[in-house]
Amino acid sequence: MFIVRWPGRVKAGTVSEQTICFTDLLATFAEICGATLPNDAGPDSFSFLPVLEGVQPADKPIRAPIVMHAGSAASMRMIRSGDWKLINGLGSGGFSQPSSIKHKPGSLYDVLMPFKRAKINLTKIESRPSKRKAWEYIFFVDMEGHIEDKKIRKAIDALSENCLYLKILGSYPQGKVS
Repeated sequence: MFIVRWPGRVKAGTVSEQTICFTDLLATFAEICGATLPNDAGPDSFSFLPVLEGVQPADKPIRAPIVMHAGSAASMRMIRSGDWKLINGLGSGGFSQPSSIKHKPGSLYDVLMPFKRAKINLTKIESRPSKRKAWEYIFFVDMEGHIEDKKIRKAIDALSENCLYLKILGSYPQGKVS
């Protein structure tokens, strides 16, 4: 969350879904001040002044995806693009599971059934063509729950029987709002 109060420049009550990052302050402040940054200064900084002024179309991202350190492990990284976030480690703040299913009638049904039986809420399913073989797809599944939950583990074990490939990209405990 980023809160701004700038009478005469930012309309009161304005809300934006644009993704911004701390590094974007450099380019934004430079634009506000009319300064030109050297080419090697802030290459990953994007000005969000058009968002503040309400002239940036909501459906046009102001910046490229954010890539940054995530979690406590030095090797763990995070990529954020709009509503999407990928974290490359377990316990990292996400639960995404890519898998490739057998190419036969009813495969998708067979893969999803363990989640239905366990009453696990799937929050997103997305498919991408596999680069290994024609007509083979990789499915990314986001769900509510943690990999250490018994019902999640059981569903994952059942899922592995119907998948050619299965990898867990991340798992995290549910956040609490106080």
